[in-house]
Amino acid sequence: EGYGAGADLYLTKPFDPSRLAKTIEGFMAEHRTVPRPKRCTAAELAKMVSAPAKPEPTCSVEVEQAVEPSAPVSQAAAAESPAREAVAPTVEAPVPPPAPQAAQPLPRVMIVDDDPEVLAIVALTLSRGFETVTAHNGVEAVEKIIVYQPDIVVLDALMPKMSGYQLCASLRRNPSYCDTPIIFVSAKASPRDQEYCRRLGATDFVAKPFNPHVLRQRIVGLTMQPGFAVRPKKLTLTAIQALERGQVKWADEPWRAVRDDHVH
Repeated sequence: EGYGAGADLYLTKPFDPSRLAKTIEGFMAEHRTVPRPKRCTAAELAKMVSAPAKPEPTCSVEVEQAVEPSAPVSQAAAAESPAREAVAPTVEAPVPPPAPQAAQPLPRVMIVDDDPEVLAIVALTLSRGFETVTAHNGVEAVEKIIVYQPDIVVLDALMPKMSGYQLCASLRRNPSYCDTPIIFVSAKASPRDQEYCRRLGATDFVAKPFNPHVLRQRIVGLTMQPGFAVRPKKLTLTAIQALERGQVKWADEPWRAVRDDHVH
C-alpha cells in the first residue's frame, strides 16, 4: 500500500538506524538525486530549535506633527519655493528561483537471452532508472547493438546461433564497445566458467537462478564505477519501441539515415 500511494522506500518498525541510513544513501546514489537549495543549514536549524523563544519587539512610530505657518504665504512665494521630491521606498528585487536542471539521460541496458521469461524479469527489474532493450540471441544482439548503442550489456552464456562467449569476445574487439560493462547471467557458474568469462572481457557475473534485487544492485554498481558515462544516442527508446512494434520501418525516413550511418 505504501508503494501504491507513491512511496519510494519502505522499512518496517522496529528498524535498524544503520540500515535506514544505508537505504537512503543507496536510493540517493541510484537516482542521482540533486539536493534542493536550503535557506539554512542543519546546525542553524538545531540552534533555532534549542534557543528560547524571544518576545516580539515592539515598534514605535513617530508621527511628524504638521506645523501651521504663522503668517499666510502668498501665491507668488509658494510658486517660488522648490517642490519637494517624492522619494519612493526602496524595495529589494525578488531573488529568482534556481533554474531547473536538465534531466540526466538514463543508462541503456541491452539484455540478451534466449529465454523470454528471463528477458521479461530483467527488463522489469530495471524498469526504474534504466532504459532496456532486448535480443534473443547473439546474432540479433550484434545487429541491434550498433544501432541501439547500449551502455551496459547483460547476456546469457549459452544461446543459439551465437553464444554469449562469442558475443562478449566480439564486443571487446570493437573499439566502440571495448570498455562497455558486460555482465554474464548464466547457469554455467562454476569458478572455472566464471574465470573463462572474465578472460573474455566480462565485467561481472551473476549465477542463475538469480535474485533480481542482487542483479539490479550489481548493475547500479557498474554505473558508479570511475569512467562510466551514458553515451549519446541516435535513437530514443520511444523510437526503438516503435521500430520493434512495426509502427515504423527502417526504409522510412529518418530511420534510413540512422541505419546507413551505423552500417557504413
